[in-house]
Amino acid sequence: MNWWANTDVLPGVEEAIRSAQTKLSTGKSLDFDLKPIFEAAQNREKEEKNK
Repeated sequence: MNWWANTDVLPGVEEAIRSAQTKLSTGKSLDFDLKPIFEAAQNREKEEKNK
């Protein structure tokens, strides 16, 4: 996907980004929690460092 060249952008991506921008700018929740995603990424990073 290349957002800047407008190639291979999946249907709904632009609408999702605009919706998120609107919610954030008006102080509304995104209706999902990124904490578990960040924690999983940090755990994978730690595991890779310990190999």
